[in-house]
Amino acid sequence: MSGATLPAQGYFNMMAVIKMTDANGNRIPFEETRFEPQDNAVYDPNKVAWIYRTDQKAFAAPLTLSLSWVEMQIAPQIPFELDLGSNPQIGQTWEINRDLTFEGHTVRLLSAQLVESTDPQWASSLVFTYEDNEGGIFINVMDDVPQTPLIEVLGGGGGGGPLTEKKLAWMNYGEIPSGLRRFTIRADVPYRINGPWQVAWNPPSTTEPIPTSAPEACLTSEKWE
Repeated sequence: MSGATLPAQGYFNMMAVIKMTDANGNRIPFEETRFEPQDNAVYDPNKVAWIYRTDQKAFAAPLTLSLSWVEMQIAPQIPFELDLGSNPQIGQTWEINRDLTFEGHTVRLLSAQLVESTDPQWASSLVFTYEDNEGGIFINVMDDVPQTPLIEVLGGGGGGGPLTEKKLAWMNYGEIPSGLRRFTIRADVPYRINGPWQVAWNPPSTTEPIPTSAPEACLTSEKWE
């Protein structure tokens, strides 16, 4: 992927469609195999390794691997502040109505509400309501300086409706939080890098005769009948 820069904040769930052809332009079937990194390998965030194999021997060298695009998920973060006041009450709601843009994907943070936790392990939950017009964007909220004792941090979606409906993200506290709270809001969003990229590979020299390319199967109406 020469000339491509992968996201600095990291990525996951990478996906790509790779095509293999011989010198005559014929498609060569292949499969991906497991990649085991070497113990002394140096990590490079701008390099991704794939290993492929084919059982085809009848092809005209070189083989060319072509890659048009790469898609992945990234998790950009945005800082956010909310003043809960000195004596917040269960059931209190703070209207926010603020747009947060994560790598071109906009989420509208609507409100936050302090509620009593339904689990006896926790005293309260701060529930954020948000929506996104694209659908499929989910956020997680983390308190940067959690109030002791913070039991668990959670983020969640909104209950099985259309993805563009209102969704929820929340935090569970061991006591009622108060004062100015600083949060980090993270969203999992799609990220695409367009190519194209190509790499050619010549098989090792051999004394065996070079086979000719096998003809591709052709299904006609006569053969079907």
